[in-house]
Amino acid sequence: MTPRIKLWIAAAVMTAALAVCAGCGSDEPMASAAADNAALQTAPSFADVNRALKLDEGDAAVVKQALAEWQRVATTAKTPAPGFAVRRQEMEFIATVAPSLDDAQLTSLVSLLTSRHETHRAQMRAHHSGRKQDGVHMQAVAKELGLDEKQQDALKSLHQETRAKADAQFESFHKGTINEDQLHDALEAIHKDARTKMATILTADQLTRLDAMRDERFEKRMGRRVENAGDRTDMHLAWLDRTLELTDAQASQVKVALTTMTDAQATARKAVPGGSLTREQAHEQLRAAHDAFAETLKGILSAEQAQRMEILKPLLPGQIHHA
Repeated sequence: MTPRIKLWIAAAVMTAALAVCAGCGSDEPMASAAADNAALQTAPSFADVNRALKLDEGDAAVVKQALAEWQRVATTAKTPAPGFAVRRQEMEFIATVAPSLDDAQLTSLVSLLTSRHETHRAQMRAHHSGRKQDGVHMQAVAKELGLDEKQQDALKSLHQETRAKADAQFESFHKGTINEDQLHDALEAIHKDARTKMATILTADQLTRLDAMRDERFEKRMGRRVENAGDRTDMHLAWLDRTLELTDAQASQVKVALTTMTDAQATARKAVPGGSLTREQAHEQLRAAHDAFAETLKGILSAEQAQRMEILKPLLPGQIHHA
């Protein structure tokens, strides 16, 4: 999923008001978020993987060991891992087994894992439709902005309406009836509509204060991303190297491209607190830097490696959450 889509997930699904909550900016996962990811944290069974991939004895041993490690990490964790940690476990598994699989097997594995994602998304939608945290979020926003009961009811209705509209668009996207550009346009329209309606619910002062709260949250998140950029670059390179079996020359070229992307994204993130970029402008620059890296990567990889990256694409967020 690209950064552009991530931008509109944040904007459309959360809506501006309910995205602000007590403790925003904290690195600590919320209890329900951990519960949401429990289903994906557990590794798929070897029987399911073997049935889909039709492994020979040697490949079966590699896959079985990788699944055992995935399961070991899942079962030894004190609490269910948050979303990114769950994806890292999955990407570690991919990096371990991909070199042993041919394109047909890799395609089958991606189909199996993406079907788990689809099931998980459905479970999350059912859970979030009545989650208690929405009420907690609303109480935090109401207290901070001094909302009266009528405003709280109106924002709650707007949040439910916006979530339903966004869910319908994502459902269409996952079914293949609309493409990524159409999803982006639809979510942008939903976001703009929600923003317009929010302006009729909140006073001008409340809307300004809400934007300031969101800016502060965004800046804290971007600050953490800048601080950890070097580690992410190293992990990204290691994942690509293991998964695609890069040559030394390719690894060197990819490292330069990753550093260029990381530097460009760090510049965009640092510009927001200084006021030279808005959140939306920063997101667009982050997307542009990522897209430029993706194009550079295509020129570095062999045709076979590029094909395998294309096979893996359904599993990859805009920025790979790697081992």
